[in-house]
Amino acid sequence: MEKRLQDVQKTVPVYAKLARQLISAKAHKSITCSDDILNNLLHQARKSLGMEVAFISEFYGGRRVFRYVDSEQDYRPFEVDNSDPINESYCVRVVDGSLPELILNTQDNPITAQLAATKIYGIGNYIGVPIILSDNTLYGTCCCFSRQPDYSINQRDVEHIRFLAHCAALVIEKNVCGLRNFAKQRGHIKDIIKQRMFDSVFQPIFDLHNQHVVGFEALSRFTHLVNRTPQDWFKQAENSGLMQELELATLTAAMKQLPDNSDKYITVNLSPDVLLHKQHTVLASLPKNHRVVVEITEHDIIEDYSLVNKALLPLRNQGIKLAIDDVGAGFACLKHILLLKPDIIKIDQSIVRSIDGNTDAQALARAMVTLAYEIKCTVIAEGIETEAELATLRQLNINQGQGFLLAKPDKMALKTWH
Repeated sequence: MEKRLQDVQKTVPVYAKLARQLISAKAHKSITCSDDILNNLLHQARKSLGMEVAFISEFYGGRRVFRYVDSEQDYRPFEVDNSDPINESYCVRVVDGSLPELILNTQDNPITAQLAATKIYGIGNYIGVPIILSDNTLYGTCCCFSRQPDYSINQRDVEHIRFLAHCAALVIEKNVCGLRNFAKQRGHIKDIIKQRMFDSVFQPIFDLHNQHVVGFEALSRFTHLVNRTPQDWFKQAENSGLMQELELATLTAAMKQLPDNSDKYITVNLSPDVLLHKQHTVLASLPKNHRVVVEITEHDIIEDYSLVNKALLPLRNQGIKLAIDDVGAGFACLKHILLLKPDIIKIDQSIVRSIDGNTDAQALARAMVTLAYEIKCTVIAEGIETEAELATLRQLNINQGQGFLLAKPDKMALKTWH
């Protein structure tokens, strides 16, 4: 018993702390679904046994915490997340063997007759069994009771609660595994940020007619972490609740490499969340009219454009420009363009790919050029990989572009193409 409690005190508090961080993570959806399953199972078990109260408790920090509770409407001795000292409970005594799992009349048992919990909660009869996870860790207990003695309940009813405890262990363990995985992923992203396990690379952006470099896009490469794309790592950071921290870390690294005097612009990716919730001092501290462009992808969900525009205003006042990235890849681009009024529109590579043989893609690109002309925007084509694509883009009057055909991202690009 003592070893089990020590195991719980080492592991469960960690998961409980991380649970708050999971609220914004995707894993929370599955945990919410699991909660519904346990609440339904608990309710059905209580009703079938004719008990007034049923609960699942967790042993945490020397206390018994009521994680799931189902009771009659006119008798609610405790609510979810209420707790009491574990040493004063029936539960701990059932686990250590000093109390039986079935008590027909609490006044007939010399221990329960004297326990304060008997009087506090008005316990007349009681069934309780431990919840043990597959690694033999004690989670807590599954219990039910009523205020009146009941000599009709028997060992078969205990087996009913034991089965419920087994089901609860399966569901809880799935949540615990989710929390463990969440903690592992979050810890990995923290290590990446702390140890700067990424490099800044820069892909040249060309004037497509004279093939001169006019700018660069700053990108991140996790060169020390194989078999994962940069998008994978940023997605993991998002799922771990650390997207803003990773984004700011990579932005800071890129900004440190900007040349002091250059006639070429640098584009950097920045999400609306960072704009709204972080003090992006790296950009704010740049000299006025520094040639920096903030890229917002059309995939970024913006709930309030007025707030984003307000956050962008001081940056744009100091000369920083705005680009909408990945235009044409989804449905948000036109709204982003109309409400954010960018300086640059970047046509997504899915439109550019094989555009020389795709009249529909050509029509869409032509429409973007017309729109950009009307609202005084620059158009950049992304992902140019063939001479045929390049020739078609020139014919469509798209003046700027980037892609592997022209130059790949490179750490030394700022110096190579200065």
